[in-house]
Amino acid sequence: MRETYCFKIQADLIIRLADEFNTTQTTISVAMVALLLHRYTLKSNAVKLIAGENQLTIVAGEKTFESIVSSIHVKDANVIVFNLPISSTIQPASFTSHRLSLNTNQKYSDKSNTTYRYQLTFSNINLDRKTASDFCNAFQNLVEYLGSNTHMARFLSYGQLMTIPLLSKNTIIESPRSLAVTELSNTSTIYDHFQLVASRYPSRICLQQKARDPFTITYSECIKCVDHLTSILKDEFALKKTSLIGLWMDNSFEYIICILATFKLGAIFVPLDTKHPAARLELIEKQSLLNIILTNNSILPASIHVPMFNAPRVRINVTMNKELEIEAFQNTTSSCTDSLSELKQRATPDAGYIIFTSGSTGQPKGVLIEEVNLLNMALSQISFFDIQISDVVAQFASICFDASLSEIFMALLAGACLAIFDSSMDRVGMRFIDALNQLCITVITLPPSLLSTIDPRQLPYIRIVVSAGEPCPRQLGQKWIGCHRRFFNAYGPSEVAVCATIYEFDEKNQLSTIHGETLPIGTLIDNLCARVVDSQLNDVPAGMPGELVLGGVGVSRHGYLNSAQDKVFLAWQEKRWYRTGDLVATVASNHTIFSYLGRKDSQVKFYGCRIELNEIEMAILRCPHVTYCVVILHNCGHCKNDQGAIVAYVDGSTTVESIREYLSQILPSYMLPTYIIRMLVTNLPSTLSGKINRQLLSIDKTIHDEHIHNTSLTNVENKLAVLWRELLRDQCDHITNQQLKNRTIAQLGGNSLTIALLHNLIAERFAAKICIHAHMVLNEMATLLSQHDNNDHISYESMMKDLNDDESEIGLKNINSDFRPSLSNQISTMLLTGATGFLGSFLLHELLTTTSMIVLVLVRANSLDEANNRLKSALIKYDLFDNITQEAINNNNEKRVQICLCENLTNENQVGFGFSFNDDQWSQIDAVLHCAADTNFNATYNQLRHVNVLFTKYFIRQCVRYSIPLYYVSSLSIFLFSDNKDSSLRIRETDQPHLPSIIGGYSQSKYIADMLVLRSLRKDLQGAIFRPGRITGSSTTGIGTNEDLFVLMVRGCYKLGAYPHLTFPFDVTPVDLVSKSIVTIIRHQHSLVTSNLLPIHLINTQTIPFDEQFKLLCRSGCSTNELEPLPYNEWLTKLLEQIKMDQQRRSPRFNPLLPLIPFLQSPFWQNVHRWPVFEPTNNLDAILDRPPSELFEIYRHVWKRHGFF
Repeated sequence: MRETYCFKIQADLIIRLADEFNTTQTTISVAMVALLLHRYTLKSNAVKLIAGENQLTIVAGEKTFESIVSSIHVKDANVIVFNLPISSTIQPASFTSHRLSLNTNQKYSDKSNTTYRYQLTFSNINLDRKTASDFCNAFQNLVEYLGSNTHMARFLSYGQLMTIPLLSKNTIIESPRSLAVTELSNTSTIYDHFQLVASRYPSRICLQQKARDPFTITYSECIKCVDHLTSILKDEFALKKTSLIGLWMDNSFEYIICILATFKLGAIFVPLDTKHPAARLELIEKQSLLNIILTNNSILPASIHVPMFNAPRVRINVTMNKELEIEAFQNTTSSCTDSLSELKQRATPDAGYIIFTSGSTGQPKGVLIEEVNLLNMALSQISFFDIQISDVVAQFASICFDASLSEIFMALLAGACLAIFDSSMDRVGMRFIDALNQLCITVITLPPSLLSTIDPRQLPYIRIVVSAGEPCPRQLGQKWIGCHRRFFNAYGPSEVAVCATIYEFDEKNQLSTIHGETLPIGTLIDNLCARVVDSQLNDVPAGMPGELVLGGVGVSRHGYLNSAQDKVFLAWQEKRWYRTGDLVATVASNHTIFSYLGRKDSQVKFYGCRIELNEIEMAILRCPHVTYCVVILHNCGHCKNDQGAIVAYVDGSTTVESIREYLSQILPSYMLPTYIIRMLVTNLPSTLSGKINRQLLSIDKTIHDEHIHNTSLTNVENKLAVLWRELLRDQCDHITNQQLKNRTIAQLGGNSLTIALLHNLIAERFAAKICIHAHMVLNEMATLLSQHDNNDHISYESMMKDLNDDESEIGLKNINSDFRPSLSNQISTMLLTGATGFLGSFLLHELLTTTSMIVLVLVRANSLDEANNRLKSALIKYDLFDNITQEAINNNNEKRVQICLCENLTNENQVGFGFSFNDDQWSQIDAVLHCAADTNFNATYNQLRHVNVLFTKYFIRQCVRYSIPLYYVSSLSIFLFSDNKDSSLRIRETDQPHLPSIIGGYSQSKYIADMLVLRSLRKDLQGAIFRPGRITGSSTTGIGTNEDLFVLMVRGCYKLGAYPHLTFPFDVTPVDLVSKSIVTIIRHQHSLVTSNLLPIHLINTQTIPFDEQFKLLCRSGCSTNELEPLPYNEWLTKLLEQIKMDQQRRSPRFNPLLPLIPFLQSPFWQNVHRWPVFEPTNNLDAILDRPPSELFEIYRHVWKRHGFF
């Protein structure tokens, strides 16, 4: 789709700006567009834009307009093409395909003046005409403003530029409907409306309660109870208008009657949840300055014996005779009557309520809502949902959530029946379904997470379903309307009286208004208005993302009880507005309908409850002996439901049990963390800027390991537990051996340093060297140790068994002379494994940028969302997520990257390895590029066998069965070390490695897989074997993996100040050149037909002695001090001594080589003098030739940027 918009700008404005900055008109135009793109795509940090051949970075708050202009260097061309980035956390619906071109420098003259004619073309961008028109108007206004103020334009900062109003008028979105003014006049109250309804339907059932079924109350009986309670509160307790009444009870008849009595009095009620801890309730009472607290029989013992409150308490009970029992209890402290003046000093509020929400400062915050706000919401909902007197409305929500008021008054003000459910009742299962059917519920309001568990066919009476509290998936709405129910998605903050927008999802509007996987939040309810603004409160163009600001009747007139928190309330154009902190955009087909994009702060919705994660963090930090805490909303494939879990990562010397006990006393149950993980802050993942990487924590699967069933310990496990306790000390003090059994070193706060020290202790105490890691549980480690004596024999036996498998096991007997398929046809669909790895990411990028193939990517994950995130994260990590890869992954119409889920399986007997294709799917695959491998140098053959050998066997079998060429990525490490007595041996592509001389589980597993593929190729299976050398960072960007042996050795030796004096030939083979060679050879398939299918060696022909890399490190300027060359054993001793000293000092920074200690202590390094020389390949597409000195010059910039030196 291509849309073009033209407009004119006075030439003298552009010329004046160009002269002021001594640059071209094109450069000025590019700077303007770049600023607008940054402003209207909500980029809060750095934004990279590619304009032609020029890459421009704009950083919020750091640059003046002059510095932005001076950083742009574009050729003076007529057309500049911008490729827009999409790496922000909030994806605007408007910019989904990310290409915009600017046609400038077309000068026209008319009678009055000379103008420039601009032409903006949006290619494949989901924009409607109003949005694009607003963008063009903003461009014109920006030019006119700066062109008319050239003297100050030079000094304007980014922040000042963002405050310039760029739209000709402020855009206020009004509700498409409004209630009659008389309905909301000051003389009309909620109780007046209720009385009117009761007079019309006196004998209709008003209230029924599941716990008291079949006990019901009619409208006339309800009026009688309310009148009775009101007179008692007025006459005996001197309550009056604006008195503050606490309601400390559960969902019940009494609660409804107390609310109605409060409104009749003109008073203000404050819900006090019976499930909240005492400390929180006391805090709410202190902030609210309550005059009285009303309770019912459900908490009678607590109200007598627990003196939590200062205000007097009164018990209310509705008897079976529909009469009220009222009993007062003697108060032990003074009343709050005198203190009430403190609240009144702010203003004189009308009747209403105070609802407390989770606060970002660590304290709950109370907002005062008046009855006119609530009345407007209730009448609007009745009209939107078309509530009838025959309806039975379910009341599920706890009284501490204002959603309960929506349920209550949409029923009572419409003459319907309100069915009250105990808030503790489970919302899932047949018991819940039976309860809904028993009471003939017709209207329900639930969060999407609960609605998704219900089968609509089991609820024949339901006619209206309201989803609220969380983003609503589109599929959920389709499920309900497919069963002929009316389905609504509602949205609203507590500060705007519960509900602000409503969207009805039906068959008619599915295609016209819905984009993405979640439903819009809809149009404004009656008498509300809205603006969508940027960070400086300027209106954004229609359809662009921005913060939703709400105004009108629903907005709280008095705000929060603590006026210091009122910054989110604004006064503008004689109206009061509330900044929601929610990011929205209007949908393209109707700019009165909003789509929800996400939150600006740390507030989340969890099971429909609004929670500030900061409040939980603050509470945990107040816990004794806690030094650090980060709380995230976690959601990975292991979570039992779509809601995920609240996870707290805590550093400190206290126990998880102590933290839980402390939190239970101050936080309500819905805010208690699902998991509490004790972990050193130094072990938490961080971003490049050093901040805690909350995104990675949100998908950390290890949190689930802590909840595996525990059993008693074996003798070996007991001995290992002693070692764990020696190293982890405080972390294990309060954990039993049974609890320790299924925990990992990482969960207990250990790290790579702990593992290295544990490895040495095991070698010392057990005379055994085993390969361990931080995420291995105690019983796994014990099992490995128990098998140690037979490990070598078992590994060799496994290798020989795998190598000598009968041909029928991998299907080779099925190959006949007619098997070889033609390779002349172009490959259309490629199956790629290992795409989230280092080389695999570059292979995927090369396939997408140099071919037109569709790539099926096999990703190990528990869900498609997790797999998609893993793939994108890998591409972003290696700076490969450019426009081509973005479009290939995100373009739903022509998606070239198709993710195939491979579940996290570890059982070698599970055929299919966590994924399966049917015959039709295999028939669509033209070739398999198998790159996936476990590259753990510390692991044994048996530990690597499943991924590196059995997985390869599986692909051989499938490729033979379906006549698919197989391209296998092996390694030159299979020649380490050949049976030669010196280093003069030269390895050719035709040579074969010798198994008994190969050292290390990784090399052994790659050798077995290599031989199996080679045997298959010689049996006429099509394909090739690629054997790369030591793969390093890109030859262009220098970006590579920071965890491989090459980088860790350089960093570790730099920290140590010494390097091992070894001179074997060391190759530095850039990953981009390897991936390019592999894809080029696959594309040139005809060359493979005549090459006798030799394995292809991919290695930089220019090698250097191993110790030369450390000299290059010094010459490149990374190290100012000369590093000391040492014999290998002396160097290793020095390294171990440094690590031991770091442990004793409890240093947070340890040597990067620490994780490789087991490998560095292995026999491998005693044999490096036998390192062979690899002869250059005969394949012209595979020749790699780059001087290592040039590569080091490129790498050093990346290393310095990462702070390695």
